[in-house]
Amino acid sequence: GMSDISQRLIRLKSHITAAISMMSKEMVNSKAGLLDDSAVSQRFSSLKESLSESGKLFHEETIKCVRIGAYRACVVNAWTLCMDSIQSWIIADDARLSSFNEELLKIKRKDQNIYSEVKTKEDFWEARKSPGERTVIDCIEQILGEKIHRRILTALDDRNTYAHANSAELERDKATGYISDIVDIIDAIQKRI
Repeated sequence: GMSDISQRLIRLKSHITAAISMMSKEMVNSKAGLLDDSAVSQRFSSLKESLSESGKLFHEETIKCVRIGAYRACVVNAWTLCMDSIQSWIIADDARLSSFNEELLKIKRKDQNIYSEVKTKEDFWEARKSPGERTVIDCIEQILGEKIHRRILTALDDRNTYAHANSAELERDKATGYISDIVDIIDAIQKRI
């Protein structure tokens, strides 16, 4: 009767306690941790709605990286999201694209164009003479203004610091601060219609 059920519950509780203890030890031994949902701000989460399809992928990867504590990868993905947003913004407007190409085609070496005209988003990376990130950023300085241009260059410098093998330390606060800076940049760009 009742004592049989009590005995079963006591044994079940004992098994559950042992299983939890074993899993906890395995998590410590394997260095597995819990996901840090608090590392992702509401501002960054809600940014997804305004992004391109490729931007949404970089956004999701950035979230995954910061949640598991892969802060260097987080910075690289957040930067990639920033560049994707810049490229999408340039391509989205014919006048902006024309202005960008005008600046791009001014860059010459021995009277020859260094870069190909950008017509599609893919031309930013697939064209034989596609411009690098710094060139893209510099070609939109007149449209964006010096303040936003400087913020983008600072973000690029930070990405370069953390994306390459070195002793630079990157902890959660710096990574989440970097994400916040990227959101500010994307917001500022999207407001420049």
